[in-house]
Amino acid sequence: MKTNNNYIIKFLLAVCFGYLLFTSSCFFDSNIHFVNNTNDTLCYFWRTITQNDSFPNTNDCEKIIFFDFNPNSNGIIHNTANWRVEFSSHRIDLLRLYFLNHDSIRKYGECKVMKRQLYIKRLDFTYDDLKRIDWTIVYDGK
Repeated sequence: MKTNNNYIIKFLLAVCFGYLLFTSSCFFDSNIHFVNNTNDTLCYFWRTITQNDSFPNTNDCEKIIFFDFNPNSNGIIHNTANWRVEFSSHRIDLLRLYFLNHDSIRKYGECKVMKRQLYIKRLDFTYDDLKRIDWTIVYDGK
């Protein structure tokens, strides 16, 4: 009977440890959180680049995936790879976010907006920047 109790206690400790490990804001959370603190629906896209890049590659601008983000809401910028691993291993130097106006996209199309740089704002984040802001990007329209 004592042996069964030892297994039960070890199992419970392993479950508790696993719960704490995966629910904490640790290395395994591979998401970048995003907060829209404006009354506007945002249209945005992101690119990972080296620090020497200055503009997005507009050769394949029709392949750019734009995301809508509702006013005064929270979301996640997903990546198929783990953001923290990609940054810390220097596969990525910068995360660059572009914010666009829906009217500009409707009027000019995605390619012209990108080629003419008609985006509202561009934000660049290094690994250290993202660590400092706890992997949460707040857009307030300023």
